[in-house]
Amino acid sequence: MLSTIRSRLWLSYSLVIIAALTGMIGTTISTLNRSPLFYRQAILQLRLSQSTLSSKIKLEVSFNIDKISGLLFDQSRRDKIRYAIIDADGKIIIDSGEGEYPPIPTFNVPLQVTGDDPISFKTFVDVEHRPWLYILRPLDEHYYLLAASRQPVIEIRMLLRDEIVQPMLQGSIIALFIAFAMGLFMSAWIGSPLKRLADGARQIESGSYPVLEKEGPQEIQELAESFNQMSKRVQQTEESQKDFLANVSHELKTPLTSIQGFAQSIQDGAASTPEELMQAANVIFDEASRMHRLVMDLLTLSRLEEGSAGMNQAPVDLSMVLDQLDEKMLPLIQAAGLKIIKQITPGQIVMGDGDRLAQVFTNLVDNAIKFTPKGGEITLKIVPDQGNVLASVSDTGKGIPDVEENRIFERFYQVDKSRRGGSSRGIGLGLAIARQIVLSHNGEIWVTSEPGKGSTFFVRLPSYDKPTVKVHRSST
Repeated sequence: MLSTIRSRLWLSYSLVIIAALTGMIGTTISTLNRSPLFYRQAILQLRLSQSTLSSKIKLEVSFNIDKISGLLFDQSRRDKIRYAIIDADGKIIIDSGEGEYPPIPTFNVPLQVTGDDPISFKTFVDVEHRPWLYILRPLDEHYYLLAASRQPVIEIRMLLRDEIVQPMLQGSIIALFIAFAMGLFMSAWIGSPLKRLADGARQIESGSYPVLEKEGPQEIQELAESFNQMSKRVQQTEESQKDFLANVSHELKTPLTSIQGFAQSIQDGAASTPEELMQAANVIFDEASRMHRLVMDLLTLSRLEEGSAGMNQAPVDLSMVLDQLDEKMLPLIQAAGLKIIKQITPGQIVMGDGDRLAQVFTNLVDNAIKFTPKGGEITLKIVPDQGNVLASVSDTGKGIPDVEENRIFERFYQVDKSRRGGSSRGIGLGLAIARQIVLSHNGEIWVTSEPGKGSTFFVRLPSYDKPTVKVHRSST
């Protein structure tokens, strides 16, 4: 029965409510039982009678024991109150209840008189263990007047039973019924979203990727949002794995087919002349080299993602890295008929691996060359950016469609699908490797593009604020 969260929540609500009501009723009864409010009438009667008798005694010119004793007994018979005269040593001089009630216990010295509050009183317990209420006030410097009556225990219990306990029990039963209903509602409110989360997890296990509604308490809504993000990432990861296998198969299929075909030609004697043999050997070498590059790039990307690719950390002048790119890539730039514009702020230092960072920007410039038509421009720019260094590579090519921008850094993803299979085709790993290199340097990389006007790739890296140290110059 208590195997579900809903049943446990309901039981916990019920136990808390029962404990709260029990504590409230018990505390209320205990407090009322000790409260002077129940004895208000008896105390006021004691004070009034004691004040009247005190006035009569003070009218006597001399403190005559016989006369005062007569006053006490007469007043006691009329008021049904017990009176006593006590001296400063706590000794009982006169007791109107002597012989009728148990003796009054000896009072501690100095005597503690009753306060001036109209309902203030004191108590003592006689030898029969019966409690008495009393008022003690001084008559003069040597004597005190005590007025006492038995504590009305039976009336208090009846009042507690009839006037307090029964209504409280009735109210508690109603409150418990409402609380149980609210407990069922609250347990369902919390438990139902959790059950949907559990059902969603089972659906992911079976291969579907649900999107849960955000409902229930704030914490459950946050959990549902995290679940939806996890479901989306799992789906993306699975799709990425499928795309990865498909792309690797595609990239290996073409060179393997070429290698197999030309090897078969040599084996069958179809390529017999030195020229034909050389052509077959060149094709086999090129395709084998392409397969080797693919495997090495995959290994590099895997190591970068795992964080196991060693980075030689040193201060790197990123301005110098970008400034040298046009010299290194001059043959490709001239062959493509392009113009390079440099807007480089000198002295922009970052901490990192100079060779790896040079690989990032070499890849970005290489892509810009490939996708920029003849006569176009490539702009290299680097500026400081609030404690960071912001570098960018812009081109005036055909740009990237909006739907492609979010996938441009995925493995094997290529915007121009027509480039697959050509001699100058890429394999779609360059940007993925560049992204992992930048992330390994605690940086960011992103792209903005406008179809028909070109693209700009941005790289932001933390700045290194120690220009006096020796700077590593990249050589790639």
